[in-house]
Amino acid sequence: MKSTAKNTILRFVIFLCILFLVFVYLNKVFTLPEEDENTKIFNSFYGETENSLDGIYLGSSAVNRFWNAPLAYHEYGYSIFAFSTSSQPLVLYRNLIREAEKTQSPKLYILELRDVTESAENIMEEGIRRVTDNMPLFSLNRIDTINTALDYAEQGESKVDKNRMDYYLPIIKYHSMWTQNELSANDLLLRNTEDPSKGFLLGNKSFGQVSQEKPLQTGERRPLAKETEDALRKLLDYCDTLDAEVLFVLSPYSEQEEKEREWINEAVRIVEEKGYPVLNFLDEELLEDLNLDWDKHYYDSKHVNILGAEVYTKYLAEYIKAHYDLADHRDDKQYKSWDEAYEYYLDFTKEKRAQMEE
Repeated sequence: MKSTAKNTILRFVIFLCILFLVFVYLNKVFTLPEEDENTKIFNSFYGETENSLDGIYLGSSAVNRFWNAPLAYHEYGYSIFAFSTSSQPLVLYRNLIREAEKTQSPKLYILELRDVTESAENIMEEGIRRVTDNMPLFSLNRIDTINTALDYAEQGESKVDKNRMDYYLPIIKYHSMWTQNELSANDLLLRNTEDPSKGFLLGNKSFGQVSQEKPLQTGERRPLAKETEDALRKLLDYCDTLDAEVLFVLSPYSEQEEKEREWINEAVRIVEEKGYPVLNFLDEELLEDLNLDWDKHYYDSKHVNILGAEVYTKYLAEYIKAHYDLADHRDDKQYKSWDEAYEYYLDFTKEKRAQMEE
């Protein structure tokens, strides 16, 4: 009888284990598609060799379109990964740094400041999910990331889904993918498709050329939304605890209202008063020094094409060389994947870039 009881308990435990594994599998399948560019960036980041990154560059698409990580490696030997996602909220930078430091010990963090113009009124659900859906399911940092994002969103009248369980368990949100025939073989097989160029996004947009106006110039400042200023100040306090240098940047873009530029000026004041450097490429003097061609280097008002990304990356990499002590890894066989990333970049762009430069 005792043996029968033990066997029953054992079978029940095995059943629970199988059920748990199926549950985990389904929550990995029913989430953002494997082909989603943000998922590829996360997969690629998690695939990086432990403690191999010199720097991590956080932000929205202003990062993954401006920072050409393979080019920076090829010309300077820096392994600075563009750990960015589209519409990445500033309020999540702290959680992303915590996530990064699970496997990396970078000497430099580069943080894009554009999103100080956003508030709880216009934070986007997809911007949150592109981060949280790509983190390990049962990570404590993922739970905190979800809570941080929704605590922030609840301070405004945004259209963000406030039901936290929808974020904790992605299958609740994405279960209809099955009936709508949206699942691919890569999704079902959990292929963990990676971005081949270290977070620098390449695609048809990369070759567009649309003439833009230069950024608005004003020295006026306007107070940030309360929740945005709180998030920025918490980020700065957190940066004080890091065993790394922190550089804030504002990549140059055209489409601005006057109040938007005034918010940016106020954010720059707050950051600089805290003692952190800011490379503000919206300022006329620095913008002139950068020497972008506003007729040829953008594909829309907020994003550069590959030509613009090369100009921006070389300038920023040169600044990094002058101000930070990062290693040159170009002769290190452990960084072979970075050489491969540069080769991929050359192969992807060689035909169309010649047409762009004509």
